[in-house]
Amino acid sequence: MNQDASDLLRIMGETSRFRILRYLMDKPRNVSEIVRALRMKQSLVSHHLKILREYGLLEANRSGPFVHYSIKSPEVKKILLLAEEIVRKNKMT
Repeated sequence: MNQDASDLLRIMGETSRFRILRYLMDKPRNVSEIVRALRMKQSLVSHHLKILREYGLLEANRSGPFVHYSIKSPEVKKILLLAEEIVRKNKMT
């Protein structure tokens, strides 16, 4: 169980994946939107999206020619916000 939680945090904590997750907090987005907003290569974004989906953090829904990615559960959003809050509080001390 501890290893699973550790693996989850490692997956989420990788900088590019964290940025992608954070960007998806507001609403579902397609690959092109993520690439443009985060200024990352399409192949890299696709690679990270695949990993995030494999770990059950994202879901993908087809809408016409696009696949929109969204965060699968509210707990993932809570983890992201808590991590940012901890960092913010540590910078204040």
